[in-house]
Amino acid sequence: NKAGGAIYLALTGNVYDSNFTENTASTNGGAIYVASADSKLINDIFNYNNATVDGGAVYVVGQNVLINQSVFNHNGAVDGSGIYWSGNNGKLHYSIVDNHTTTGLGAVYVKGNNLEILLTNMSYNTAKNGGALYIVGDNANMVELNLINNTANYGGALYVSGIRPVVSATNFTNNRARFGAGMFVGKDITLNPSNFTNNVASKLGGAGYSFEFIDHVGTTLTYE
Repeated sequence: NKAGGAIYLALTGNVYDSNFTENTASTNGGAIYVASADSKLINDIFNYNNATVDGGAVYVVGQNVLINQSVFNHNGAVDGSGIYWSGNNGKLHYSIVDNHTTTGLGAVYVKGNNLEILLTNMSYNTAKNGGALYIVGDNANMVELNLINNTANYGGALYVSGIRPVVSATNFTNNRARFGAGMFVGKDITLNPSNFTNNVASKLGGAGYSFEFIDHVGTTLTYE
């Protein structure tokens, strides 16, 4: 299919308890293309799906979309090798995003404000920038993430282009980059208690690189 290798959601819909394996799209959304607001993807598994352009497993264009308790593994695309997300108020909860490689941006690419990511693991992802997570937007809120063994040029685990991101109770471990191995962020970040362990930058910012002031309390930085 041209867009949405398995499913194209033109209207608000929900996809529950489904497995998507080796689906392809010649443009965007290797498995699912979501072109609607308020849709939900819950308890789904996405393995080895590919899109020629963006969104290897899922491509979202819509507000208030929820992805919950889902697994993304070995999907491929240019930007957003696992998920490409365009829209405000997106929510990614209790999910796993592992083993994605792209020459583009992020295993998860988000273009929108007020993103919320909770209790999600992202490991062994590689991208040009933002190995695990690439965000273009304001007021992103990230809580209790495990970002492990991700690699990029800028932002080994996390890249944020936007203001007022908040990171809380998050583990950054064994990530690699030229600049900002743990995270590469823009303006006015709030960094609540989190752990940075064994992150290595070949140029600057092993734990993180920020253009402006980082408001942080109780964060642990470790290199072993």
